Amino acid sequence: MTTEFARRDQRVLQGQAGQTYRVLLTGGRAPVTLDLARMLHRSGHLVFIAESMERHLCRTSSAVEQCVLVPSPRHHTQEYLSALEHWVKIWQIDVLIPMCEEVFYVAAGAERLRQHCRVLVSSLEQLHVLHHKYDFNMLAKSMGLSVPDTHLIQTPQEWLEKQHVLKGDWVWKPVYSRFAAKVRMPRLEGSNIVINKDENKNVNRRTEELHRPQISAPEKLNSLHHDPPGEDTLSPASPWVAQQYIHGRGLCTYSVVHEGHIVAHAAYDSRYRTGNVGASVFLNRCSMKAHAHG
Repeated sequence: MTTEFARRDQRVLQGQAGQTYRVLLTGGRAPVTLDLARMLHRSGHLVFIAESMERHLCRTSSAVEQCVLVPSPRHHTQEYLSALEHWVKIWQIDVLIPMCEEVFYVAAGAERLRQHCRVLVSSLEQLHVLHHKYDFNMLAKSMGLSVPDTHLIQTPQEWLEKQHVLKGDWVWKPVYSRFAAKVRMPRLEGSNIVINKDENKNVNRRTEELHRPQISAPEKLNSLHHDPPGEDTLSPASPWVAQQYIHGRGLCTYSVVHEGHIVAHAAYDSRYRTGNVGASVFLNRCSMKAHAHG
């Protein structure tokens, strides 16, 4: 099934370097994809979108030549890859850029897709290391970078044991998660607010349990801890991490690295989010000069 929107004539637009590329983006539902489509369009390139949701942000954009509805990459992976391969050939795509979690599925089928166009994706093995919150931490540490103390948690029993050994404030989260889903923020003593992500409804919860009068020491210790998730959520196959909570201003960075060289970089303040610890919804670029020697 093909859905076309904002189709313009196929004139050749000249980019800054005199080269026009036909670019296929996935993840048309995401604001970042729309932003990238607009930037590519302003640079003189032809942008196409492959998305598994019928209604998405890019479908009526004047920056987009055509959109196509494709199968779900998660539930119908092979059909999804076949659809991408089909439209890469039909549209004579030069560059395929997977966005959001589609990157994992495109990486799995990168070899077949690269027979028809350039695919901007790393290997599946490298992607897993970079997205696994414990493995990534260990990789950064092995390179001499300063990282927060991080522990791998594979069972509810390990969870309970670690809570009685670890001192200070800790963040608990699955090794694979997005948009801060299921993240357990520290229950800070002296505060009546617990920042937490409900595992079912994904909403923030508020508690008054830390200001109870005449609380005993064991009760106070337990009130500062989180109950472990169930075995269906926490297991050796689906581990979590306990990570030292770093107090201070939170900054995010985004980099584009090509063949070992940083070709683009931005640092931004994650001030406005979905909830207290969710995804950023408004990005405010900040200068890193003050942090250059930090």
